Amino acid sequence: MDPRSARTTAMAVARHHACSSICSLGDRTRLAQPVTDTALHPVCGDFAAAMMMRYPLRQTGAPAGGFMDRNRMFKLMSLLLMIVVGACVLNFIVYLAGTMVLGGDALNHGSVSNGHFYIESHGRTKEVTARLFEYSRWQASTLKITQPVFVAAFIGTLLVRVYAKK
Repeated sequence: MDPRSARTTAMAVARHHACSSICSLGDRTRLAQPVTDTALHPVCGDFAAAMMMRYPLRQTGAPAGGFMDRNRMFKLMSLLLMIVVGACVLNFIVYLAGTMVLGGDALNHGSVSNGHFYIESHGRTKEVTARLFEYSRWQASTLKITQPVFVAAFIGTLLVRVYAKK
C-alpha cells in the first residue's frame, strides 16, 4: 500500500473518531443536506460515515430493515414449504383422478401381454393404449416420491409456525 494512501486512511479514521463525540452516526437531523451516494459526512468529511448515517447497522451488524430478519425468514420459509405441500397435494389429486378414470394404475395393477396393455383393479381388466399405460406408470412412480416430500414439508410448515411464535 502507498504510504500516502495509508496516511490518508489513517487521517480519515482519526477525523471520524474525533467527530464521533460531536455528531451521532444514527442522527440524520444533523445533516445540513440530504445524504446522496456521493455525499461526505458533514463534520468529518468521511464517505463511510455518511453511508452509516444513511444505512445504519443493527447490533448484529446486519443492515437495518435487512432482508433476513427473523420474521421475514420464517414467512419466506413457510411460503416455500406451503408451495411444496400444494404441489404434492395437486400431484395426488391428479393421480387419484387418473386412477378413477382408468380403474387402477399401471405400476401396481398393470400388465402387458402380446403388445396389449392392461390395467386391472378389483377384478376388472381394462385395455389401454401404450401411452396411457406409460403415463399411468409414471404418475404412480412420482407419487412414491411426493408422498414423503409432502409429509416432510407439512411437518416443516408446522415447525416453522411453532418457532415463529417464540
